[in-house]
Amino acid sequence: MATCLYTLVAAVLCCRLVNSSTRFSAIQAIQTDLSQIKSDIAEMMSSIDSKWIDLAGRMNSIESRVGALEENTQLNDMKSQRRSDKRLAKERTAIESTASVQKRMHEADEACSHLGLDYYSCYFKELGAIDSNGLYVEAVGAQLLAAKCNRLTTEQVKEIAEDCNSVNDEEDVGDTVRAELMLRCVADKVDPEVCDIPVPTQVEKKEKILPVEVVE
Repeated sequence: MATCLYTLVAAVLCCRLVNSSTRFSAIQAIQTDLSQIKSDIAEMMSSIDSKWIDLAGRMNSIESRVGALEENTQLNDMKSQRRSDKRLAKERTAIESTASVQKRMHEADEACSHLGLDYYSCYFKELGAIDSNGLYVEAVGAQLLAAKCNRLTTEQVKEIAEDCNSVNDEEDVGDTVRAELMLRCVADKVDPEVCDIPVPTQVEKKEKILPVEVVE
């Protein structure tokens, strides 16, 4: 009888031990799973942090590039404005210079208008295109040509004025002949459709260089 009782108690204890061992294994498995979940969450958060840092760096790079583009655009706008201002100032100066020369041409025309064949020599001497020695002055010639023929480019004016220094090769000629040589030289180099240059002769009736429109 006692033996049976011992056997029964032993069996109960054995079942409890088995159940206890099973529960312990289950708890260990749950703890392992929790530990893995925590590890996965930590890894995911680390990855998210890394991505946020990468995104933040890219955003900063984009903002820097946009800022640089805006700065360059503003700088280019400023440079463009300065170039425009310089061009306008240059054009304004050219207009004022042309108006001044045209005014002097008009005054010279009035001063010499009573003359006949000596009109052109008087006209060019009044303006300084023929100096006191009766020679052609290139710089003044260029100014007069630019004022008279505003469709010519600056380079064309310079080239024509320089080429016409050849009129000074003629020696022992009077101012009237020198003036005629100057006009002929210019007329030979300028298209009449661009600018009409009168070419008088000493036996022809005087034909005035003007009118030129005077810019006020």
